[in-house]
Amino acid sequence: MDGDSHFQPREQEKDKARQQLIESTGVHFLRFRNVEVRANLRGLEAIYRKIEQLRKDLRPPAAASAASPLEKGDKA
Repeated sequence: MDGDSHFQPREQEKDKARQQLIESTGVHFLRFRNVEVRANLRGLEAIYRKIEQLRKDLRPPAAASAASPLEKGDKA
């Protein structure tokens, strides 16, 4: 959530640089102004549910991630 200070030119420059650094690690940003969140909590809940669904869709199946490539009795 971004408050009013984030709309000042100097703050926007710092935010952009910080965001680019963090996004280079694979993190994605969704920016919302404080007033937008307060005025539309149901919309925020819908966004949260969609993000949670996307996270579930990106996870590998539990059985596949738990399987070992080694044969029984083999050692790594």
